[in-house]
Amino acid sequence: MKILCRKSGIEFNVTHFPGYFTNAEAEHPVFNLTLKQLWRYYPKWQERQLTETDSFLLFLAYLNSTELVDFRCHVWQRPDTARIISSSMSALHDIIGKIVTIRHPKFAVPRFVISKETRDLANVKHWIEAWQNSFSDFCNGLKDETLRERLLRKEQNLERYIKNHSLNPNRYARLLAQWTSESAEFPNFEITVAGETWTCSEYWQEIIIKCHTDTDIITVPEKDLRELIEHCEENLDGGSIQAHHLFQTVRAGLSVITGFFSLGSATFSILGTNGNEDEAVGKTNLQMLIDTAPTKLPRRVDYPTDFSYLKAKMKYQLAQNYAADSTLEKL
Repeated sequence: MKILCRKSGIEFNVTHFPGYFTNAEAEHPVFNLTLKQLWRYYPKWQERQLTETDSFLLFLAYLNSTELVDFRCHVWQRPDTARIISSSMSALHDIIGKIVTIRHPKFAVPRFVISKETRDLANVKHWIEAWQNSFSDFCNGLKDETLRERLLRKEQNLERYIKNHSLNPNRYARLLAQWTSESAEFPNFEITVAGETWTCSEYWQEIIIKCHTDTDIITVPEKDLRELIEHCEENLDGGSIQAHHLFQTVRAGLSVITGFFSLGSATFSILGTNGNEDEAVGKTNLQMLIDTAPTKLPRRVDYPTDFSYLKAKMKYQLAQNYAADSTLEKL
């Protein structure tokens, strides 16, 4: 006797009690298979070992296995149904493998109905796209949530360290740099500094760390530190204790750089760049350095800090170089 499948619309034969189930409706046995059992047929479909009807049944069984499709009538096979199945089977198989394993309470995917208006499966590709988008949104949301939780832990640790006034800020300099890179969304494009390749985020984090040590920060170009400060001012909420500490640190570093020359600029413009006026300023600055430079090579033991020693040594070397250049010019 023939039975009409109420989901696929396909008639299939059964034996026993032939008179009692004439024109009856039931489900084809394929809809009773578990997803694990259905999975075994996918390689056969890929290798084109399934008939057109078998592929059709497998596709509908996949839809049914999601428990997201309500069959209110059987599917109608239109002339291009085989093409629809062929073009959508891989995507359906792929997304089902992802969504059926998720049991997270925040994971929500849309449900669809096979009715008289949708029974031709013309919209099935849009259903699959909706599931794909839901899965992507869920993964991105989990990623964002994980990042937020990680950032929160850093903020809490950083706040505890900042409030501990007995703790040297050098101890948590790297944590401050990491927190700033995430909170202010440092860019990750590559840059080259002194022949070394960094991401911008890595380089700026290193600058923040160097701001904690006078002898380290004077090796950083003033313009680079100013770019970092400008980015933080535009992208960081300055109201938190972490941001307040960050701005104190980088601005102190900037003061060290500018104070190193005692002339207001770490780059120290000796040669003019904007005409005669700048050139005159550069010559004046140079003369001020020469006038205040030590006459003998500085020794570390004669200075209270590394910073003051390096500053004196810089002035001495600059004065000596200028004296040598002046001698050559006279020759």
